[in-house]
Amino acid sequence: MGTRSLTIIRDEQGTDLLTMYRQWDGYLEGHGKALASFLAPFKVGNGITDYSPNVKQANGAGCLAAQIVAHFKRPTPKTKFSAARGPIGNFYVYPNGSKDVGEEYVYIVTARVDSIRVDVLDGNWKQITEGTAAQVKAWIAKEIRSRASRKAAQTRKAAKV
Repeated sequence: MGTRSLTIIRDEQGTDLLTMYRQWDGYLEGHGKALASFLAPFKVGNGITDYSPNVKQANGAGCLAAQIVAHFKRPTPKTKFSAARGPIGNFYVYPNGSKDVGEEYVYIVTARVDSIRVDVLDGNWKQITEGTAAQVKAWIAKEIRSRASRKAAQTRKAAKV
């Protein structure tokens, strides 16, 4: 059993363009961190403004949604596999409006010209955090450190008993 998540891509008007389901590794340290890291350098525009290969850009929300799917379904140089061990499995496009599919986390990406907002929700669709991709990435890193610190304190406490 995995940690399931939904990633929803919305345009400037709040219309859902894509709902992507992840079967496993959908938790903050997995998909949350990977999604925020992928999105952080992106610029969303209306038209293509720079053709250099080092610039991460999307020509609107629909272009960003397509790039997100391509990114998560592709093999990586490090693993030679996607997170699903190839192009089959783990990531699926679901109908917009899908809910209650076992998701423990929901990531809502709203793409506007010149900004990307990421909302992170729990499995009950209650907001955990929100902000730019860079802000969410930093929050996740802080949350990971905080959880590790709490776990270490619990381990030390248990060892004293």
